[in-house]
Amino acid sequence: MRARRVCILRVGWQPFIDEPLKNLIGGLAGRGIEVTLLKSRSRADLGLPEETHPKAACQIFPIFMKRFSKMPLLRPLILFLGWFEFLARCVARGMRARPGAVVAIDIDSLPAGWLAARLTGAALVYYSYELYTDRPGVPAKRFWDLLERIFIHRADFIVACEPNRARVLEERYGLRTRPMAVLNVPPRSEAPRRGDRIQRYLRERGAPFSKVLYFHGWINRTRCADRFIEALRAVRPDAGLFFVGPIEAAYKSELLALAQRCGVADRVVFAGVVPGEELMEFPASADIGLQTQLNVGLNSYYCAPIKLFQYFASGLPVVGSNFPGMIEIIEKNGAGLCVDPESEEAIAAAINRLLDDDSLRREMSANALRIAREKYCYEVEGKPLLDVIEGFLTPTKP
Repeated sequence: MRARRVCILRVGWQPFIDEPLKNLIGGLAGRGIEVTLLKSRSRADLGLPEETHPKAACQIFPIFMKRFSKMPLLRPLILFLGWFEFLARCVARGMRARPGAVVAIDIDSLPAGWLAARLTGAALVYYSYELYTDRPGVPAKRFWDLLERIFIHRADFIVACEPNRARVLEERYGLRTRPMAVLNVPPRSEAPRRGDRIQRYLRERGAPFSKVLYFHGWINRTRCADRFIEALRAVRPDAGLFFVGPIEAAYKSELLALAQRCGVADRVVFAGVVPGEELMEFPASADIGLQTQLNVGLNSYYCAPIKLFQYFASGLPVVGSNFPGMIEIIEKNGAGLCVDPESEEAIAAAINRLLDDDSLRREMSANALRIAREKYCYEVEGKPLLDVIEGFLTPTKP
């Protein structure tokens, strides 16, 4: 019988424990399974402390080689050596955890997960958050593709976070069975009461708008932040943009300058990063959720980020990209409108349609709340995965 212990490996791209990982830890712990999280310290310097999870033994460790990463000529070599250091630390710590199952998040932790599982006799679960080599800006894509091509066949079970991504993995690597798809959804919650968190924020700063177009998450060009600002010129004047989340200083300055040129600077607010336990207070006081992003590869074309489902849970109708997965989730459930993310005119038209038609907006809001309770919640989406992992820890009857 394998031990009822699970060890999860994650490269620390940010100081937060991302929502899918929080849900996985909480779900496993809720079944009486001991969870150890092995995570490297954040690569992104956001000035925030490293987050831990109260239901897991969290070991968040520094990477020694990171201190040399500002040497430009040696940076590729330093990053490569730092990754090897991450692998070695995960294998050593993973063996000490004596797990019955190892969960490797994305390809950058899969080799360490495979070796730790091999040395301890544990089952190996590969949880592919991303189509890793289809992300823009990822260096050495051929290396990561080769690595995934080799190690994906060594996993006992494979999970993707969106059905189309699961199909891509199956076809790309010739898998015998399609990976399980588990959407990145939040836990089920009661319909939130409408709040006034954003309205209080706006009043304190004298902002001149009352209708809130809301976005939370990393704020960057591929997630259409500039398109939103350009669209705002054609949106009714009582509406403004409210951004929550991290943003690089240079890009924020660029967006503020764009807002100034567009004549909407007083209708654009950047609230920064907020504590995770307070995050859902913000969409609960907004009017429309924004989830368009550019098609910069299959990873973005086949996306279904957790913010989309958090918007639903807050009763927000959503303006999303007209990509296959988005249309399936948003429009077929009557919970919003999908548009060409390249077109600020299309974005503005969808926003105005929702703002001008109170009946349509209320209907879509009700649909969003319903699907958040009935199917787009972790109690529904996560159960099959939790069953599989627990099955690896349970002896089979003779």
